[in-house]
Amino acid sequence: MDSLEAQTEKPDRVLVVCSQATDEDIPESYRTYTFPLEFVTREGVYNQSQNRNEGIKRMNTDIVSFFDADDIMHPQRIEFIRRYFPGSDILLHGYKTDSPVFEPISQPIVHHSGLIRGHTGCVVFDPKGAVTRYYATGEFDASYTEWKKPLHHAQFSIRAEFLEFMKFPEDPKRIINEDALFCGLVISMSHVKSVFIEDSLSWYRLRG
Repeated sequence: MDSLEAQTEKPDRVLVVCSQATDEDIPESYRTYTFPLEFVTREGVYNQSQNRNEGIKRMNTDIVSFFDADDIMHPQRIEFIRRYFPGSDILLHGYKTDSPVFEPISQPIVHHSGLIRGHTGCVVFDPKGAVTRYYATGEFDASYTEWKKPLHHAQFSIRAEFLEFMKFPEDPKRIINEDALFCGLVISMSHVKSVFIEDSLSWYRLRG
């Protein structure tokens, strides 16, 4: 929540879905943030896909951006999503795991149409398909050749229209890497326009 409060551009709406919780479990300190914040509490036991799908049903924004509660956003994450998402269907970005401290980004490296569905079903960056790269100078480059760029499947942003007919798999046997497979299905659709921001726009808390 603090990383949302620290955004250079505040979100239009934040929806937090909590399972095994009641309204009384929400700390009063959470109600002091300056962005629109809503909690959905569910007393039963629900998995991450079920919670995401419950949130999807309640969203009314043009773009929906997913983010795990225990990760931290770069202060410019929402700013860059707003700047580079228009005209696209799905946006993914890089992340880091070493330190939750971020430096300001004057000009992110942005690739258009460079995301594909890999052989595992997950999304990977294909430099052969990336038609544009933004440099700090604002110049373009269509000859980018680096393959191994980390991207975070659980922190993607998508046009809300896709969520009218797509949901996360709720079967417990299918929720391993469910976010990666979800993104892969979107990318595999015809005429889907993607954006990949190479910069680390989040810190991912390693499990274990």
